[in-house]
Amino acid sequence: MVVKNYHGGMDPRYLVPQHAIGASTSINTANQLDEVNQRLNAGVFGVDLAPIDPKILESIPREHMKEIQRLAKLNNARVSLHGPIADLVGLDQSGRRIDEKQRKFVENQLNFFVERAHALDEHRNVPVNFHISTQIPGDRLRKVTDEEYTQMSDAEKRSVKVQRGSFGEIKFVKESMGVINQDTGEIIPMERKVKHYPWGTQVHDPDSQIRVLNEKSWDDDRLKVFRLQKEKDELMDRKLNLLQQHQHLLEGEKKGILYGAEKERLQEVKQTIGRIDHHMQELQGDVHLGIGDLFHKLDYVDPKYKNKVNALRDEIKKGYKSAQDEVIRLYKQEINDRAGYEKVHLAIEEQKKKQDNLLHNNLNKIGDVDGGAEIPKPEVFKRATDFAIEKSAETVSNAAYKAWKSYGKNSPLLTLENYRHDLTIGSASELREAVEKSQDLFVNKLMKDGMSKDEARKTSRQLIGVTWDVGHINFLRTQGLEGEELKKKILDEAREIAPHVKQLHLNDNFGFDDVHLPPGMGTAPIREQIEMLQKHGFKLEKGNAIAEAGGFVGQFKTNPHLDVLSYFDSPLFQHQAPYWSNIWETEGSYWAGYGNLPDVHFRNIYGAGFTNLPPELGGVGTGEDRSRFAGRA
Repeated sequence: MVVKNYHGGMDPRYLVPQHAIGASTSINTANQLDEVNQRLNAGVFGVDLAPIDPKILESIPREHMKEIQRLAKLNNARVSLHGPIADLVGLDQSGRRIDEKQRKFVENQLNFFVERAHALDEHRNVPVNFHISTQIPGDRLRKVTDEEYTQMSDAEKRSVKVQRGSFGEIKFVKESMGVINQDTGEIIPMERKVKHYPWGTQVHDPDSQIRVLNEKSWDDDRLKVFRLQKEKDELMDRKLNLLQQHQHLLEGEKKGILYGAEKERLQEVKQTIGRIDHHMQELQGDVHLGIGDLFHKLDYVDPKYKNKVNALRDEIKKGYKSAQDEVIRLYKQEINDRAGYEKVHLAIEEQKKKQDNLLHNNLNKIGDVDGGAEIPKPEVFKRATDFAIEKSAETVSNAAYKAWKSYGKNSPLLTLENYRHDLTIGSASELREAVEKSQDLFVNKLMKDGMSKDEARKTSRQLIGVTWDVGHINFLRTQGLEGEELKKKILDEAREIAPHVKQLHLNDNFGFDDVHLPPGMGTAPIREQIEMLQKHGFKLEKGNAIAEAGGFVGQFKTNPHLDVLSYFDSPLFQHQAPYWSNIWETEGSYWAGYGNLPDVHFRNIYGAGFTNLPPELGGVGTGEDRSRFAGRA
């Protein structure tokens, strides 16, 4: 628990027990065994292996994992694994599109990462952490100042949203939003645009743009099919007119009484009808392709209309099959004369027209539900964060279930870490939704295996959670937040996610770059976040508060552990003064040294060996006064 200290007349400060503080290893080496040994020698009770490059993790010998487990047990410490950086959604190597095959590849990777985590301790739920987002753009928000708001047009003011919380009210606009074309996997950035027209100002915000894009995409594809059908129908009418106008020539040909110009005219008519048939055949192929695309896009209709979509699809399939069966039957008929051929040909065309009308009537059921349509238009283009939540939940739940099947109650604990708010799943509410969806999917899998719902729910909460990075959330500053407003917003985020937090990452920054400083060197409200998390469900346990100050270590080649102890006002002894902050103050600012050093070095007085030490310290005296180090007792 958080303990408030009032020693030395200072303001209240918060303490994190030393047994909860852990340290991360270097990300640059596969010799994690040596890294773990160094961290344990520093006195931490938790070590987080951080081979964030998959190749480095694969290079760690399995025997090292066993030895790390043994060292941790000897030191009464616990180990965890920072999983390699892998996009859970399925971002391909180009970084420009989503690929389901890539997502499945990452899912298989996660299975391997979880297997390595289990090797660190086969008798408990070893935390293995994954970044919830890597590169996919999410919602980028910007605070609107009161002065800016007063200068906005009415249209611009209508596009301004309001956030409410302990910080009061914040006006903001959505500057951009990542969008996924679910059909192609393409990532599309939607930028907020303010345009001035003769009739006034109009704001095209990302949310309205995606609605327009979905409506236009469906309408354009549907109208394309209808135009092709209309063109085909017009050709059919032209063909029938030609046949009717020249029926006497066809009859004359049958009787063999056509000569000269009449015979030439009939030949021209036949050639024209041949060209019409060929063009109609091409159009029919294009119509079928268009129908297939529309039929496929019904996959992206809001899931709550699933039953209506399935009924519509069944009706189209049934009608198409009936008409197609009739076409096949007509083709199999034995035809002995041209009249019979024309009759069958027209009957086949009639069946194809029946198919077109069936499609037309059913597609007209899809549109604006408020305007009377039975089914809303498909959302082929989807907000990237919504898409990422669904795909991340699928990946995580599958990995958790695979681990459960392999390791049962000793399965590793999968935790998802917050990163930048302007990437997908950037806010606490979005992260919470992703975790809870992962848990729900995991619950369903466990229940199919016969587990009770209550037990499955308990297991899902035990094995899927959150690693809350107290430094990453400080990037909210880039939205234009400052001071108390920023601090309160961050604490609201911590409150929102607290019930799912299993592990902390402790690092600091100034709200702009991920510099990974020791706590206290930046501006993140770390103590306050920890207090808020504890008030709403988080428990500090052995080694689950991991200090991630790799950026600082890389620059200054200094172990930050004592800085962490000092920041959290940890005592040298259990709940007893003196405190590390008291001791550390004697060092001077920014590690300048440990106070005044003597002008004359020790060895200049006593030499480098033992013999010149005073007799009381085992040195060689004069005369008979010699120590046992010189050969006499």
